[in-house]
Amino acid sequence: MASVAQPSSPERSRSRVSPRTAPSASSAWSTQPASSAFSAIERHDVIALTDSTLCLFPRRDYERAIERFPALGRALLRRTAEDLFESRATIDLMSRRNARQKVAGFILSIARAASHSPCHPAPAFELPLSREEIAGVLGLTIETVSRQLTRLDRDGLIARDGRRGIHLLNPAGLELLAA
Repeated sequence: MASVAQPSSPERSRSRVSPRTAPSASSAWSTQPASSAFSAIERHDVIALTDSTLCLFPRRDYERAIERFPALGRALLRRTAEDLFESRATIDLMSRRNARQKVAGFILSIARAASHSPCHPAPAFELPLSREEIAGVLGLTIETVSRQLTRLDRDGLIARDGRRGIHLLNPAGLELLAA
């Protein structure tokens, strides 16, 4: 697993850019100066689950870009809201589900992240984590993760392809199971 954990100075900001985050011409942006919007940010930690590229911008330049291009600010706000939603879903996945629901929810979250469409999960993808790493993320044992993957495969919800390949055979069924 690739990991990056590097605190940034108060003068630097980090941003993740996604193809799904396209600036929109609609909706209003706050008249509050960008500098006050980011004043409380002092440190970020990043842990990458796969090989990743991290872009660093001087804080001043970041704030100026948001002031100069309001659509960029709206897009970043929208992406932040999406990330918050995903974080809440992850917390829910971890706290209130049985092992089968956790594994189904995890597979769906990876399928959504691997998708080129914001509307549908990827139909096939490689798991970026080993069974041991998945077990650690979900608070399960490796054996439990393996049993649940086998059960999802046997029940026709997924098909496994090698050690990490997954094909979604019944995404709606996985959604129902993970709910």
